[in-house]
Amino acid sequence: MVISHDSARVITSSIDGTIIIWDLESGAVVQEWLAHDSLGGVIDLALSLDSRRLVSAGGRTLAIWAIDSDVASQAGALEGHTSDVKTCAWSPDGTLIASASWDGMVRVWDGDSYQQRDMVSVTPLSGIYRRDLKFSPDARCLAWMSYPQGCHVWTPLAGTQPIVLPPHPDRRDVDTMAFSFDHESRRIATAHGSNDSDPDVSVVRIWDVETGAPLAVLTGHSSRVSTIPAIHV
Repeated sequence: MVISHDSARVITSSIDGTIIIWDLESGAVVQEWLAHDSLGGVIDLALSLDSRRLVSAGGRTLAIWAIDSDVASQAGALEGHTSDVKTCAWSPDGTLIASASWDGMVRVWDGDSYQQRDMVSVTPLSGIYRRDLKFSPDARCLAWMSYPQGCHVWTPLAGTQPIVLPPHPDRRDVDTMAFSFDHESRRIATAHGSNDSDPDVSVVRIWDVETGAPLAVLTGHSSRVSTIPAIHV
């Protein structure tokens, strides 16, 4: 589910393959269409900066939809994944689209030409959490979570490999539950915990986005930290 940047509409998707655009004030259906007929329907959605285009993930493909008229029309397709797509994201400046798939790749596409610009192999593939692919506010970095590695921060188009931010320096049973960039895209916060609700590992860690250096550890929770909003540090 995504909300338009002017907060006027909400866009939802379903495992039946449909996408519905609703008017938030009246609750009326503005548009409805079948976007993907693959098993599993529509897995994820991402909206362009101007809210005029929508990317939907279903099966092995991503479809670009023009939604600024009375009837949605397909404006393009992102093809290249060899297995089902798990998640997608549109950069805040509108220039890039990212996707992650069961094929073990995170791919980055041009937001206007829809051509692939970059890709990186993800290990382990099965550990990419669904709907947790996010660009930094300045659109320069891309981050995602995986188990047991933790949070990965990558700078597409720079020719570099992702920086891995581990959930714990020693223990393998600690998981990364959530992450969030600060508004200046200089730091990233990661939330952690374990199945045994150990308060010693139920912490928030602050990292330098550029270097991956640890900056601070915030303690106080008695069980795993499950969410974290955008940070101001």
